[in-house]
Amino acid sequence: MKCLTVFFLLILSALVQAQDLSKEFAKVAEPLKGKISARYIELLRVAPGAKGKVAFEIYISKNGNLKSCTVKHSDFNKPNFEQSICDLYKSINYSSMSVKQVKFVYENQFFSM
Repeated sequence: MKCLTVFFLLILSALVQAQDLSKEFAKVAEPLKGKISARYIELLRVAPGAKGKVAFEIYISKNGNLKSCTVKHSDFNKPNFEQSICDLYKSINYSSMSVKQVKFVYENQFFSM
């Protein structure tokens, strides 16, 4: 029973850390919001009413560069749109994040206007 409790505490701790990483990433990536919105508006021109989530797997290296950004899940199935968001994320440095060399999943939610 004790091992099971420790196991659940470790899982809970990992989930809390992942949430904290997502919040920290969002804060650092805040300057990209306008450009991401512009990409979404471009998508709406060719796919009116498009809405949903895109989940990106983000890997930040020790020096704060975004080493990789891959699509884990997308409701859009629009590779050019999804890659353009990854490219934006790659354009800034994340050295101000408290955790170095980390991999996590970050979700963007898009609503049609």
